[in-house]
Amino acid sequence: MACVTEEELIKICQLGNLEEFKGLYNRNNSILDRKISGLEETPLHLASRFKHMVLVKEILKYGNHMAKARNGEEDTPLHVACRQGEKDIGEQLLNACSFLPYILNKDNQSALFVACSCGHKDLASLLCERMNFSAWDGISASCLRIASSKGYKEIVERILEQNPSSASGRDENGFSAMHFASREGHVDVIEVLLPIVPNLSSIRDNDGRTPLLLAAISGKVNVVNHLLPTSASSTSVEEDIIINPINMADNDGNTILHHAANKNWIKLAKDLVGMAGMNVTTANKQGMTALDILQRQPATSERDDLIKKLIARERVIPKSITAVQQSLLVVAALIVTITFQAGLNPPGGTWQDSNGRNQTSHKPGKAIQSETAPLLFSLFMASDALAFIVSLFLIPIIMILREEIMSVVNLLVVVAIIAMEVAFFLGMFLVSDRKISYRVEVFLLVMVTSVGLGWMGWKLKPLPTCRSTSETTLPSG
Repeated sequence: MACVTEEELIKICQLGNLEEFKGLYNRNNSILDRKISGLEETPLHLASRFKHMVLVKEILKYGNHMAKARNGEEDTPLHVACRQGEKDIGEQLLNACSFLPYILNKDNQSALFVACSCGHKDLASLLCERMNFSAWDGISASCLRIASSKGYKEIVERILEQNPSSASGRDENGFSAMHFASREGHVDVIEVLLPIVPNLSSIRDNDGRTPLLLAAISGKVNVVNHLLPTSASSTSVEEDIIINPINMADNDGNTILHHAANKNWIKLAKDLVGMAGMNVTTANKQGMTALDILQRQPATSERDDLIKKLIARERVIPKSITAVQQSLLVVAALIVTITFQAGLNPPGGTWQDSNGRNQTSHKPGKAIQSETAPLLFSLFMASDALAFIVSLFLIPIIMILREEIMSVVNLLVVVAIIAMEVAFFLGMFLVSDRKISYRVEVFLLVMVTSVGLGWMGWKLKPLPTCRSTSETTLPSG
């Protein structure tokens, strides 16, 4: 008897000709194991691919071990049936081998993953009911991600019920189930995922994007609006720094406000600007703030109104304590350096010998002005010493700076600056020729400087209390 050709076998399976297949099997039962060259598929693969339920049953009756056969892609017949969305064939294959759902193909995909990715929810639900996810972390995590991407809430719930830790699993791109659900806009799935793992909305992918950022990039405003209250009332710890997730930036330095401005989502951007925890001055790696991006958008009344709000917010945004500490330390160290130098090198210099031209006795190294203008020099030294001591006293206080002592620190800074200014003007008097016109000029400089210092003292009020990130909320209305 002549052996059946591959073309004939493919045609029989394609047409689902049961009687002809029975005849082939009766003549040579090794036909079950035969694989088509190139495809490397068995007759059971072909019957599943061409959706012939009767032929699948007949092949499984001859040998249910064929349910575990692999093709060139390491697919089982169940993988093939899942691509075609054949629930009845899938059920027959599961009855033949209950272990089939745990077999992975060449791409490390389970049959459930394939069913979900192809959008066959009914078949995916059937597989999910037959599987135990508690002991299969890898399979559980991958299936949870694809189910979250497709919005299959019931499957997500079943996987999490048996294996909650799978919610933290990520793929080769750093995507978690939360990333997929956010990118595709499945709010109902997000509501299932959020209670499982703390700070799940703050997990970053390989590009530094949180689910909130990914939703903004993908244009899923419904997800953004859903995640914002959660993000605004939570914190994330990165490198020992507490960060509000709404201020988290991706690897390009873009926050959600940057993305909202780039997409020209005026309403969302307004909500973000109104949030107490939102930092509107953050610049991305191109050096652009959200305001810079927004100014490039087409002019509308809504855009112009938002630009005004951004500008106003930038003016009143509270500085962090760390930034204030750095600035004040620089000021205090500068005043200490200047006043130290002026005290040891007074205006007019020092005597270099013990006898001057006027034959007046004096000590070498003593300040000349202490003898020629003792009153002015005493005032100079007092002012200089006051500025030096106050600034030196400020340095350790600034290093342990707290919001409740900001008003005291600001006052001491103003005192040190005023004392240094007074010492400067007294030094100018000491080294000048003391003509009336020159003194008038110095007096005017003193008046202008005093007005400036008074204005600065008025502006240096206590910093607004920086709300903890756990207290930030959306504005009412």
